[in-house]
Amino acid sequence: SLSVLRHRYHPIQLLGEGGFGRTYLAQDLDKLNKYCVIKQLIPQQQGTAALTVAQQLFEREAEQLEVLGENPQIPRLLAYFQENDYLYLVQQFVEGLSLTQLVREQGAFSESQVVAILKDILPILFQFYSVLEKKGVKFPESVDSKYSKLLKEKKYYCRDKHAIRH
Repeated sequence: SLSVLRHRYHPIQLLGEGGFGRTYLAQDLDKLNKYCVIKQLIPQQQGTAALTVAQQLFEREAEQLEVLGENPQIPRLLAYFQENDYLYLVQQFVEGLSLTQLVREQGAFSESQVVAILKDILPILFQFYSVLEKKGVKFPESVDSKYSKLLKEKKYYCRDKHAIRH
């Protein structure tokens, strides 16, 4: 269990764990206990090289969130810091169910629901892709050539059915 971080962020519930660390629901004590999310970097692999790579990836995520956070559909980065030998990201909390939870509760989506979800998500993915491309991130041919945006019609297409994965 984490204690209050930076005399401000109070973790109240573990939301999940993964290969890079833990995610907590927290309260921002400086903002009337408004909810936020804390991501704590805890790399699974030990060793200087593995830790360095994990820290670089975590820092890159913070940088990307800072840029992408201008989009109202992407949680804003509230803080990025190191405390007690751990790195932390603090993000805006977005209340709601995940797509997995929705499917469990409501069953499979209809075609019109899938179209509505894609209409919401594709512009965000395109923005993410564009931001990374401007920063010089190179995408493998397998990603870049299988998806294209037909600018004239403003529609997204997948040119290779094998690029769609579950």
